Amino acid sequence: MAAAASGATVRSGLTKVATVKPANFGLYDLTWYGSAFGKPTVYLSNQGGIDAINAKTDTYLGSFGQNLFVPLGSGAAACGVIGGIGPDGILSLTVGTSNQVWAGDGNSTLSAPGVGKLAAAISTGGQCRADEFSYDPVQHLVLISNPSEASNFVSFITVHANPEMDTVVGKIAYPNATGGLEQSVYDPNDGNFYLAVVQSGSTNSNVGAVDVISPVTKRVVRSLPVVGCQPAGVALDRQADELLLGCSSSNALMIMDAKTGAIVHTITGVSGADQVTYDSVSQDFLAPSRTPAGTAVLAEISAKTGQLVATANLPANAFTHSIAAGGAKAYVPVAGDGVVIYSVR
Repeated sequence: MAAAASGATVRSGLTKVATVKPANFGLYDLTWYGSAFGKPTVYLSNQGGIDAINAKTDTYLGSFGQNLFVPLGSGAAACGVIGGIGPDGILSLTVGTSNQVWAGDGNSTLSAPGVGKLAAAISTGGQCRADEFSYDPVQHLVLISNPSEASNFVSFITVHANPEMDTVVGKIAYPNATGGLEQSVYDPNDGNFYLAVVQSGSTNSNVGAVDVISPVTKRVVRSLPVVGCQPAGVALDRQADELLLGCSSSNALMIMDAKTGAIVHTITGVSGADQVTYDSVSQDFLAPSRTPAGTAVLAEISAKTGQLVATANLPANAFTHSIAAGGAKAYVPVAGDGVVIYSVR
């Protein structure tokens, strides 16, 4: 039986420490924390380019990739306003001595922006955005979703030190994923990807799933059903092998046992999340979300107990969509304000 968790426990929790506003900060999508270039850096996909923030000093480093992605209003009409623009999903990785930043684009490509040009652009074969993705450092494969197509799918793409060698090596069709395909995460405990499927059937919007996908066979090996969640985000606590599900429905957030698919904690009082994350220093999950009254908050959830330990009110104009975390800090983009930074304790 799942344990219900509601109300914040006593902890110092979340403290706002800074706000960083990149140049030309506007329409943003997803955020990533990584250290591929030898220093912890937060990357943010932002209206046609990628912004970088030094996560040690919390200062703006600069932007790159401008004018290399599909701008607002230039995507295919069939994709809608948001489904055809870029950049979208983003991550940094290291292959041998090669440090790389990758981003999905609105024309169904996974792109590696270089200085003034694309170092590589791999088409996934669709028409709309190649969106959220995750990386398997053992098989050197990326799993990336196309969630805005007439028939959605995910693709496997090889990763080399030379991005020009990368190519699509497999796909999985999701014709019934009418609610979209969202965040994925690689689990080193079993060597599989875990993918959030908002709606796993074409008729019942209340039933979603977390699909377990083998990078070796390039097939779904298990589909873990989730009722009353509409999972959009998924983040891994590697030590416990548990997943926070960013439920986009208005019910609650959930923590799933990755081994069994059982819901082990239900966190009430916050919901409506999209991208979620895990901070290994505080050992907490973090989720931009909303209260039952509609207030935008950053929720801090103990991965050890499944308890909601703290919330911090976000600016009223916050769209609870994107977050990155690392080093006991959380980075939340807020339209018009910049990236709001919180210490996590």
